[in-house]
Amino acid sequence: MLIGGALRATNTWDYPTYLVLMTFGSLLGAAPVLNLTPTTGIGHSFKGGHTLNTAVGWLGRLLVTPIILFAGAELLFRPFVANYVVTYSAFGLWKGTRTPLGIFVLMLGQFLYPLVLGLWIDGRRWFNVSLGSRSQRRRVIAVTAGFLVLGLSVVLVFFDAPVGWVVVPMGLFSALQVLAPRSRRRRMLWLWVGSALALSLLVEIVVLRGDIGRMNTVFKFQYQVWTLLGVSAAVFVERIMHGWLRNAEEAGLEDVAVVLMALVLLGAALYPVLAIPAKTQDRWAAEAPLTLDGMTYMAYATQYEHGSDIPLRADYQVIRWLQENVEGSPVIIEGVGEREYLWNGRISVYTGLPAVAAWRWHQVQQRGAMPPGTVESRMQDVRYFYNGASPEEAIEILDEYDVSYVILTPYERAYMIPEAQAKFAYLVDNHWLDVVYEDASSKIYRVTPLVN
Repeated sequence: MLIGGALRATNTWDYPTYLVLMTFGSLLGAAPVLNLTPTTGIGHSFKGGHTLNTAVGWLGRLLVTPIILFAGAELLFRPFVANYVVTYSAFGLWKGTRTPLGIFVLMLGQFLYPLVLGLWIDGRRWFNVSLGSRSQRRRVIAVTAGFLVLGLSVVLVFFDAPVGWVVVPMGLFSALQVLAPRSRRRRMLWLWVGSALALSLLVEIVVLRGDIGRMNTVFKFQYQVWTLLGVSAAVFVERIMHGWLRNAEEAGLEDVAVVLMALVLLGAALYPVLAIPAKTQDRWAAEAPLTLDGMTYMAYATQYEHGSDIPLRADYQVIRWLQENVEGSPVIIEGVGEREYLWNGRISVYTGLPAVAAWRWHQVQQRGAMPPGTVESRMQDVRYFYNGASPEEAIEILDEYDVSYVILTPYERAYMIPEAQAKFAYLVDNHWLDVVYEDASSKIYRVTPLVN
């Protein structure tokens, strides 16, 4: 319950997935398992002499357990839940482009291959041990094939999701392994695999309403897919390369399968070897020294924005001064760009000081409970403050947002008309602003206490 509540508070997207996994995990040891050998009565349809009543009782516990977990998480994190506003809480059908099968295999193939081998080995043993009767075996194979064809038909025809060619067969056989008579740990492993495959298919069919396309829906749930498949695949890689190799002939493994396993591991291991040099060469300023200081590049880089060449050395010096001289969390006002993901917001980002406005869409998403247009109104006020406001109007804006420091660097000037800069001297002359930092290209003004 504590872990579930913590997940909701730290990453809401993880909460439903792991609540389901915690529910099934807590019940898996007591769950009835399939025993498909010929029997004489329905009362022995499950392994270990469990009756149908036992299965019904387990299903009852399955319904009650998530309620208990949810209620406990709510209680333990009540202060958070009571003050948390959910702005995106509905899903809809996704009607856009879906993930190509090749891309899906490319991204997850290093996990899927050992899991396919694991399904083959575990499934083969289960069929051989549990299905002693040929007629019974044929019936189970027929039913399994029927579900497989039905699942693929629905996914491919109605949803046009190519990943169904992988996730539907693997998901079906994973579900059979969860129900098979084996150890709890092995069943838990296949539960993780099946859950990951289900999530892979889910993001092809539904999307969170309000998302940017389906960007957040995909990468948030695919984090979970990556984690669940990665942990599960690691178990089977160890078993394939160390345990099952000794019984390759008995298990039906050919030498080529083991060689392919080694090649898959080698391919996955190449990523850091190739990616690290590529990342180190992808630099804003090639002449910047190699260092762990994430701001050093500013002394060498130039930003090209709004038709202007903006040397970042000026911002570097301003940021350093603020970091070394400003205490607490006073509000600053800095220029905003013409769209997201430009250089705007850089002072707030590197100092941690709150700004009147920075990246519009991030704030729209995170402050959805506020009246519509609030963030856009703030950005308009920032633009007007720098580029159009009279001295009196500028003071009103500073007072409205309780601003303590005003930033004026080449970045702000890139968006300003020359005439707009005259008001800063006027505000200083009238003691509404004080210059607390100045160099050849930048100034930092402190708003006098009288204004606030």
